[in-house]
Amino acid sequence: MSNQSDIRPVQQSEADRLAATVTLAFCADPAARWIWPDANQYISALMPLVGAFGGEAALENGTAHVIGDFLGVAIWLQPGVGPDEEAMGENFTKHVKEPHLSAVNAL
Repeated sequence: MSNQSDIRPVQQSEADRLAATVTLAFCADPAARWIWPDANQYISALMPLVGAFGGEAALENGTAHVIGDFLGVAIWLQPGVGPDEEAMGENFTKHVKEPHLSAVNAL
């Protein structure tokens, strides 16, 4: 049994839990909620965006960590590893409509 303060790498099979934890962590973030003010839209967009922004790369490189039973997570990208900008752009295009999309892209 793990201790609530144990920190360990996130396993690939836990990718959904990683994305869900980050999604919940940013649910009251002013910038995120400005982009997606509707709660369903926010959840639908942010879950896959976590992977594109760095979650998938961190999982592949062993640089995503969790404390306890997903009390919190950290996603780190090592030098030379970056977000999947194409997937991020597709996500924004799918989940943010004009004229709001132009403002989001300008940001």
